Amino acid sequence: MKENEKRALELKIKLDDIFKQHDERTKYILSHPELIDKVNYRKRSENSLVKKNGIKKPICKDGILLRGKCEYKGDHWTRNSNGHEIVDYLNSLFRVLVVTKDSNEDVEENEDTTNRGVEWDIKTETLRSNKSEEICINNSFAKNYISIICIFMLYRSHSENEILEVLADIDKCWSIWDNAPIARINLKKQPGNGSINDSLLSSYISLYGEILQKQIELINPTVIINSAGKPGMNFFKKIYKDLKCIDKNYGNGRDKWIYIDKIKKLVIIDIYHFSYRGWELNDQSLFKELLHRLIYTSMDINKLLM
Repeated sequence: MKENEKRALELKIKLDDIFKQHDERTKYILSHPELIDKVNYRKRSENSLVKKNGIKKPICKDGILLRGKCEYKGDHWTRNSNGHEIVDYLNSLFRVLVVTKDSNEDVEENEDTTNRGVEWDIKTETLRSNKSEEICINNSFAKNYISIICIFMLYRSHSENEILEVLADIDKCWSIWDNAPIARINLKKQPGNGSINDSLLSSYISLYGEILQKQIELINPTVIINSAGKPGMNFFKKIYKDLKCIDKNYGNGRDKWIYIDKIKKLVIIDIYHFSYRGWELNDQSLFKELLHRLIYTSMDINKLLM
């Protein structure tokens, strides 16, 4: 077996083991209710409280995305493995990790999902609509996710006008996303609803933080795109002690989007959530803002990763 294939197999085994560790941690939390009491301490809002039924939900798998053939099975699109996506990811200069909040399975925090079968594997995602076999991408989250990946993949080699033209064609965007070496994880592994309170997400990160950190270290990204808000950035600041903002002097200096860790050779792009409506303004202002900030910091990023 070639050395890179051996590394990929070893990584797959370790990443698969992460979800066993999540299950074990869940059992431990449920047998030590004081852990839940601790993260709920002083919380006044009902929506911010961790519930036992929330903890009991099945762990949703995620990681390095599969890049094989897309198929419509039953009532949904799914993707198969091409057999070498982990090798491709390991060999890529830009190993992109997309970090999101939770898996939207339309279940409430206190809902008993024992017989619902709500777990799914993000690695099989296609971002296509599951309403029919027709190939269609109309979900705001998916469109913005794809577009942001395109901006990062293109900004070093294409002009602003060329990139904006690509963003106007969702099929071209999807093709770029479809071939990019991407990993994606949800910080809250248990399924949730359309949105999650920041305080609640922070509690889950606190309860499962050690295992989340192991997963991120195994994925070993060179670029993290954080779409998990303040809870995500606060978590990364604990993991990466040498993070430094490199666009703090851009524009009016009030917003901070791009950070680097020179020791870990890592870039973190802290952006609005993919479902945020501001991405969809007709003037493409937020997409342009991201592009301009990447160009502004490109020298620092290139020194770090090239």
